[in-house]
Amino acid sequence: MSVRGPRELSIDLGVFLLPLLLVKGTAIMMSEPKEASATTPIVSGSAGIDSLDDYRPEWTLQQLVAADYIAELRGLPFGPSPLLHIVERQSIPESNPNPNGNGAGHENNVVVPPPDVTVKMILVSRNGNVALMNHRRYRVGDALGTDGWVVKSINAETRSVVVEFRGTGREATLYVPLPR
Repeated sequence: MSVRGPRELSIDLGVFLLPLLLVKGTAIMMSEPKEASATTPIVSGSAGIDSLDDYRPEWTLQQLVAADYIAELRGLPFGPSPLLHIVERQSIPESNPNPNGNGAGHENNVVVPPPDVTVKMILVSRNGNVALMNHRRYRVGDALGTDGWVVKSINAETRSVVVEFRGTGREATLYVPLPR
């Protein structure tokens, strides 16, 4: 391994920088001054074109058919995009009806909101689907905390988990969030 001195390093640097400086310097000297390039030319009289209003292009039969087809396509509704995953949301009812029919809700008409969990992924297995929510694995029938919500179903195709409140039978659907 040899030690290079400052003289050798400056020569190496000059070999790479000299062509760059020559090209850039030539480009600067050959360019127009800024005052000339900033002004706009003034066209006086007609420059060989009588009027643009009289110009009408001549369309071929192929171009006319293509224009009609494009106009027809603009009027058609497009189908669903394969890149868009449409998620149908369920509305949460305001009241919490009792299945006994007497109109009284669970615990003095207190509405228990669905659990605040994030479904990370759904795993498909022979023993039943598994949902990974908040870093824990859940199967159908597992309780989500102590509020009374349990996992009713796990659907891998729609990437959704249906949870049910045991006191009223109210359901909520949780989805795997799509990447942004």
